[in-house]
Amino acid sequence: MNAYVNEDVACGLIRFHLSGFRGYPNSEAGEKVFARCFQECCVSVAHVQAVLNSFDDEFPTLREIITTANNLRSQFEPLNSSLEEWEQQYGKPQAFSIDVPDRLTLHWQAIRDALYYAEGPGRNKLGTQSHGFWQQALERDTREWPQAVMDIRTEADALDWDEIMAREKPPEGFHAAAKDLAMWSALKAHFAKTRGGWPGWGKISWRETVAAMRELGYPLTHEQQQTIDG
Repeated sequence: MNAYVNEDVACGLIRFHLSGFRGYPNSEAGEKVFARCFQECCVSVAHVQAVLNSFDDEFPTLREIITTANNLRSQFEPLNSSLEEWEQQYGKPQAFSIDVPDRLTLHWQAIRDALYYAEGPGRNKLGTQSHGFWQQALERDTREWPQAVMDIRTEADALDWDEIMAREKPPEGFHAAAKDLAMWSALKAHFAKTRGGWPGWGKISWRETVAAMRELGYPLTHEQQQTIDG
């Protein structure tokens, strides 16, 4: 491990620079995986900050972090004498090797946590500022990954929130497909017609959205169908 980059410091920097990014690992275990990656591939805190500042909007993969860190390394490497002194004290750097969490799992956890803290029981545990953060995260997820948000809402309706939050992996069949623009355009036109004008997605419940999907002939998951029929 890098003696100049503490794991807690790396976690704090990740939260400061990347919180709210799409795909952010909203669990402590997920954050620590990436913190250890920064420990392995960065030579200083300034190096970590430079790598973090290289990303925009979407949370990076481990490979992207390592590649960016390697590209910037020469700007932050100590002089040879300092490096030799460091190796004498701490030993030679070890090759990076760590089990990488499934990116789909992190994606599911991020949306699950946003729903829990913005709409679920978690909203009562937060202050105003924190709730605003999760509300913005959910709005972004709803805009960019509406089907995944709908799937997790369906899951929350069928199960207890405590059970969902305790689980580390998404249910079988969960996928984070990119937004189906054709379907959502059709849904928007449907609601504009049936309501005498477009009311905005904030005025339409997810159950109404699922019912409209069925009415327009779009396939539903078993859980969505069960919720509507029930």
